[in-house]
Amino acid sequence: MKDTQHHITWEVKRSGQVAAYKDTITQYELKSNQSEGFIKLFCTQILRFSRNESPNGCYTGSCSFPFGMESYYSFVEIEANVYIYTVCNPYTG
Repeated sequence: MKDTQHHITWEVKRSGQVAAYKDTITQYELKSNQSEGFIKLFCTQILRFSRNESPNGCYTGSCSFPFGMESYYSFVEIEANVYIYTVCNPYTG
């Protein structure tokens, strides 16, 4: 997909549960020449909302303290103008 106004391209790299009764993990790879702050804001507010940044970026499929029943995310630049945005949404049944 592409946001033509801001020249952001993204691809879903992973989406789904790691096992039955586990959290849903979605991972995107984004490419853009926009600022890192702009891309992070786009990810957390538009692409897939999340307001809790994971302190370690570890996703086991089981949300735990301090997040509980809220989603959390990690955002990293893996090379110049290429970012990985990962969101963990808790299992809700």
